[in-house]
Amino acid sequence: MTKASKFDLTEMKALFAAPPVLATESADQFEKVFDQVAASLNVQDMVELILVRDFAIPSWELDRYTRHRTVAFDRKFKDTLEAQVQQLKTPKSTPGGLFGAPCRTSG
Repeated sequence: MTKASKFDLTEMKALFAAPPVLATESADQFEKVFDQVAASLNVQDMVELILVRDFAIPSWELDRYTRHRTVAFDRKFKDTLEAQVQQLKTPKSTPGGLFGAPCRTSG
């Protein structure tokens, strides 16, 4: 089989379903990742292109999960910090104010 040309790769890629790109992500960026992996491996036929797809899609999804996990941790940290600030701003309703009832010494 002869080496696949860029046109042939484009034609073969068109046979795949749409890539798993969310509305908040860049389809162009996914295509660049896909094309770079295909170029790095010097894809020669459809079987190799399927293997590239089977690598590129999970790689893309792993990057997504990493981004989302980072955002989730960041939001939780900010929410916790904001709750602590609000708690410090809110006057305590316990007797004795912020530090509770005064200590009593026996004697």
